[in-house]
Amino acid sequence: MIKGNYVAVSYAEPFIDIISIKTGKVYATISTSKQTFGMTVQSGQLYVCTDQNKINVLDLHGTIIRSFRCPSSKIQYIASDTDSLFFPGHMALYCYNLYGTVKWQFSYDQMRGSLGDMRRLCGVAADGNGNVFVTYTECHKVLFVSTDGMDYREVLTRKDGLERPTAVSFDKLNKSLLVCNERDGNAFIYDIKDLTKGSLKGH
Repeated sequence: MIKGNYVAVSYAEPFIDIISIKTGKVYATISTSKQTFGMTVQSGQLYVCTDQNKINVLDLHGTIIRSFRCPSSKIQYIASDTDSLFFPGHMALYCYNLYGTVKWQFSYDQMRGSLGDMRRLCGVAADGNGNVFVTYTECHKVLFVSTDGMDYREVLTRKDGLERPTAVSFDKLNKSLLVCNERDGNAFIYDIKDLTKGSLKGH
């Protein structure tokens, strides 16, 4: 969400629409040079996954302020939290600062034998305290990853209704988590207080 009652929407096309929540109408359109995928807003700036391998930082008029390369290819989802960016890539979840410097990496090699194949980490959401929720599509799970990327917990599974979960969004005001399934199109809202109870698993 940007500017209170507006949201930025991408379509895997070379433009971004700014849409009014109140009217449902397009307020403005930002043209981009490449396809745009996931986006997040931090400090009034748009952090946009461009062409699946680059992050462009834009002002709300579409001017590029800075850019940096993604750590892997096929980056489509991104989340932010104060001074950090989070994006799932090929077999890893990455945390960068707002200028493109790596802070930590939650990787497939670290989790081998515990979580199995991490090549389908997908949607990502930050909780406002530096922790991250990430959908683990192939295994029908949502993971809760600690602020330093060293610990994790499986907080939602197939028993909770997940069938290839993809998109995830965290509501900081109501402390709830929205998760959308790819397979059946269902979406669920979970109380975050129940999800984050208990200890985390270390690497």
